[in-house]
Amino acid sequence: EMALAQEMKKELEANGKSAYILARGGSCPLGNCGYILCADEILSQAKEINVAFDYVVCPSGTGGTQTGLLVGFEMANASISLLGINVSQNNEKRLPAMYHSLDQISSFLDMKAPDREKVKCFDAFFGEGYSKPTIELKEAIELLARTEGIMLDPIYSGKAMAGLIGLIRNGEIEKGSKIVFLHTGGFTPYYDYTTMM
Repeated sequence: EMALAQEMKKELEANGKSAYILARGGSCPLGNCGYILCADEILSQAKEINVAFDYVVCPSGTGGTQTGLLVGFEMANASISLLGINVSQNNEKRLPAMYHSLDQISSFLDMKAPDREKVKCFDAFFGEGYSKPTIELKEAIELLARTEGIMLDPIYSGKAMAGLIGLIRNGEIEKGSKIVFLHTGGFTPYYDYTTMM
């Protein structure tokens, strides 16, 4: 894949074009900046509907989504608590990678990095690892499909929803809180997991 991308980049540059190879999953400082715009959109829509959200919950794989959102909320001086649900690793591995990603995007934007204690990752919901289904994942997918008609993928959004449900059940998120759940897409892999259902 990278060899093909490099070849295409050279060809574009030879024709006077500019090209930038975005890392797989978009998780690089420039790719993570897309979620700064997402944070701004969340805040704008919250203002339009006059709702102050307490939490934003998102899946955390490579950490780009969570890092970009955190920087976006920091830039806007927003008081929303951002919670990442790990989809593949425990915090021992995830947090150092998150801190590195946060330092990279902050350096890229020439700004002070948000305090590390603002990085909140929960690692009790990824099960045996990346793309490995759990009972809680199955429950979350079925619950949202049945009650809201919203399909979740089994790798990212499904595990993040299972995490959100778990955080509500264990009291980490208080009853009555206003929450934004970020559905990052990824519906295509759902069909590979139909035997799980």
